[in-house]
Amino acid sequence: MKFTSKFVLLLSTVLIAFSAHQPLLHAKVPISSASSVAHNSTEIKSLINEAIENLDSVVTFKGPYSSINQYKDVLTDLPGVSSYNLSLTSSNNGNQVTVNLNYKQAYKISRTISNPSLANRLDKSDRELYSFAQSIISKIITPDMTPYEKELTIHDYIVNNASYDYVNLQRNTLPDSAYTAAGILFEKSGVCQGYSEAFKLLLDLVGIENQIVI
Repeated sequence: MKFTSKFVLLLSTVLIAFSAHQPLLHAKVPISSASSVAHNSTEIKSLINEAIENLDSVVTFKGPYSSINQYKDVLTDLPGVSSYNLSLTSSNNGNQVTVNLNYKQAYKISRTISNPSLANRLDKSDRELYSFAQSIISKIITPDMTPYEKELTIHDYIVNNASYDYVNLQRNTLPDSAYTAAGILFEKSGVCQGYSEAFKLLLDLVGIENQIVI
C-alpha cells in the first residue's frame, strides 16, 4: 500500500456555521453506570450506543444470552470506543452483563463539543488536548472563512506540521500515540488513524459536520 501526501481523511457535510467553544474547566467526576434489561441484540446495541453518546464508562444490564461470545458478536463497530472489557455472571436471577468502555480521546472531546454537559467526563489530558486544539483553531481560522477554506486550512496545517511515522511502521514499533489526535497534534507524528482523528477534532471545533471513513 502506498502512502502519498494527498490523502482523503474525511467525508464532510458542510454546515455553514462557526461557533466559539469555551475552554473546559470542569473537574472529572465518577461516571455512573447505566443499568437495564435487554431482550435481544437490537436492545443490547441500543443500550451500549446510548452509553457511548453519554460517555458512560460502565454499562450493566440483564441480557438474553448465557454465552459471553454472543455478546461479543453484538458489540462490534462501537463508535468512539478504543476498547472494552466484558464480564458475564449467570444465575437463577438471569444473565448479568457488565461492559467497561474505554473511549478514544478525540471522541470524548468531540462529544463534549456537541454536548458541554459532558465536560465532567474529561480528565486532565483530555482538557489539555482540547485547549491545544482550540489554540490551533484560533491561530489559523477566521470567522470570515468559507467552510471550504476552513477545511483546506485545517488540512494544510496538519500536513505541514506532522509527518507520517514510516520508520516505526516498518519496524513494527509504532507507539500507541501514533493512532491518536494527540500524537499528530502534540508529537507531530503518527499514521492514518491519527491523521483522521486530528482532522475530525479540528473540524468539530469549527462546526463542520464530518465522519471518519474506514
